[in-house]
Amino acid sequence: MGTWGLAPFENDDALDWLYTLETAANTRVIEQALNAVIEGSDSYLEANDCHKALAAAEIVAAMKDQPADVFPIEASTWVKHHTSSTADELILIAESAIDHIRTKSELRELVEESHELSEWNIVLDDLLSRLRA
Repeated sequence: MGTWGLAPFENDDALDWLYTLETAANTRVIEQALNAVIEGSDSYLEANDCHKALAAAEIVAAMKDQPADVFPIEASTWVKHHTSSTADELILIAESAIDHIRTKSELRELVEESHELSEWNIVLDDLLSRLRA
């Protein structure tokens, strides 16, 4: 797995998921990525599922006109063609997924091992604030 930063689109899993989103006609793929984390919260959350869910949460924020400062052009193009009130329905799901990832996941463990937990929490706090804006 390639990871080069803490932001949601700074890893191969998220970019691979973005390729799937590009061909999606609706928000179903976003819901699936978020729900994979929520439904798996009683078991061990794999880092790849967490990366996909965080990317999906970024898409939801962008659908609310709150994109990240660094946002892939492919994601911007998809959002431009799919912005709707559906984003409001996905906010609570995205917030819940972020909470699960932040508290109990392989991704959290990996970030802790790299001694970047406080920086990662800042990234997640920023995402949450944009979702709630």
